[in-house]
Amino acid sequence: MIVFMIGQEVIDYWNRMQVRELTLSLDLPLHFCHISLFFAVYLLIKPSKYIYEITYFWGLGGAFQTMLAPDLTDFDNYLGVFLFNAHHAMIILVCIWLAVIDEFRCRKGAILRTFVLTNIIIWPVWLVDWLVDANYMYLMKRPPTDSPLVFGEWPWYIINVELVALLLFLLINIPMVILRRKESI
Repeated sequence: MIVFMIGQEVIDYWNRMQVRELTLSLDLPLHFCHISLFFAVYLLIKPSKYIYEITYFWGLGGAFQTMLAPDLTDFDNYLGVFLFNAHHAMIILVCIWLAVIDEFRCRKGAILRTFVLTNIIIWPVWLVDWLVDANYMYLMKRPPTDSPLVFGEWPWYIINVELVALLLFLLINIPMVILRRKESI
């Protein structure tokens, strides 16, 4: 899985360079799913409960949602679309793999820890967005998708997305609560 994830990222950037010039405004790995993919690779090398929790919530909450309502506006060929889907699928796969095979669990307070880190990370990303005229993490304008989970105008949709994220985190935490209860019996 590690080789596949790193390989698909290398091929993705190579593919981007074949169809256009790399730019700071489009190609920095600053979306939550890019960070989640790096965390997923890290987790397979060096397990960490804290990093797992973040990857679990960002990965399952974000990658799954991204696959359902993808933003494919910057893709110029089928290889890019394939790599986009492979990237997000691998995040989900690693989260499930670690839960099922390695018995990783999100601990109590994981949602709060992830939510706090999320709200810390968006500020430096927003600064990069502002400096290079980018839209990483969709902090400057809404994603160009028809997702029912993103509604409202800037900047209000960011608050709406935070509330939706909290609800998604609570929902995807249910299996972890069930597993923790089963294991404590």
